[in-house]
Amino acid sequence: MKATIISLLIGFIVSPFVSNQVSSNNLIVDEKFLDSYSTNDLNQLIELNNQRNLRSDPNPDYTFRTTVDEEETIDATNFKRDPLYDGYAFDYTNIEVGDFVYERNQIGGIGHIGIVVNTCMPSEYGNIILTIEAVGDSVQYCFLDDTRIVQKNIQILRPNASTTQINSSLYFIRSQIGKPYSFSLSRCNTDINSTSWYCSELLYAAFLHYGLNISSGSGWDGNTCILPNHIYESFNVSEVIILGRHLKMSINSKTSNVWNIKIKNLNIFATSCLYNSKMCFFDDGRNWSGLLDTVQLTILSNSFVNVNIQENFFADSIVSCYGYRNIRLITVCKNLESTYNTLYSNYFYSYLY
Repeated sequence: MKATIISLLIGFIVSPFVSNQVSSNNLIVDEKFLDSYSTNDLNQLIELNNQRNLRSDPNPDYTFRTTVDEEETIDATNFKRDPLYDGYAFDYTNIEVGDFVYERNQIGGIGHIGIVVNTCMPSEYGNIILTIEAVGDSVQYCFLDDTRIVQKNIQILRPNASTTQINSSLYFIRSQIGKPYSFSLSRCNTDINSTSWYCSELLYAAFLHYGLNISSGSGWDGNTCILPNHIYESFNVSEVIILGRHLKMSINSKTSNVWNIKIKNLNIFATSCLYNSKMCFFDDGRNWSGLLDTVQLTILSNSFVNVNIQENFFADSIVSCYGYRNIRLITVCKNLESTYNTLYSNYFYSYLY
């Protein structure tokens, strides 16, 4: 349904992983990597996750210090950081109760997914977007804001479900609050009385319990593990636009030291885009800095252009962007190979001014 190559999300694993495509700060996952991804590799990830849970505070900063009562205003002291809703131009009015929060590029890990349970939850900071997620050490309340969207490169998804299915699934999910987080390759709990959950498993079970299969697959190697990208790719969910969509880049061909790249505009409006005509370093691309060879062009809605990008010594990435409201939406792809047309895309946001 959506991009073939994506970042996969399993809870909140945030430790470095050993791979020739992985750095200590960012796990790069693509289809070729998945083809060689062994059970031993995955077991190492599970062990890293278990080690993470032994730390003093394994929970991310978008969780709360204590559990939340949905009937009460959330005290400011219960937040680990201030929620931010005015730093960027995200349209939160498009988000509905029952939507999924899908983290595409979680730093250092392979991802996460949760569900919106309240779009105007009162707090001492004002109304916030409240979610429930199997993350950190348990199933717990979290919040969604500008900071999290930018840092985790979040996509909002909507299940193609009836109001009754959504409300019933939320009842299922609320009843799991406090149960421990636990990931297993060979497990997909579907019983409301299950003793533990991982992020995508919880959502899958809740909706399946009320007649909707939100998964597109059965796991890495035929096991019953349900991963967040299976939900992302499902025909029973659709994307919710809270900002313009990032540009998509793919390889057409390579001649000598020049790559011919397709840049596609997935939006329903034309965009004035920039790309760097020479390859760059990944950090320069993600920060849109130090780029000396930018070229401007216009791409019509749901259309594409083909451009040439020249190799540049040890630089390993290509980059494109466009501006929407007050935000620059940046797409960076690295580790290009001429025999593999589809590229793993890293998505970033920054201020235009």
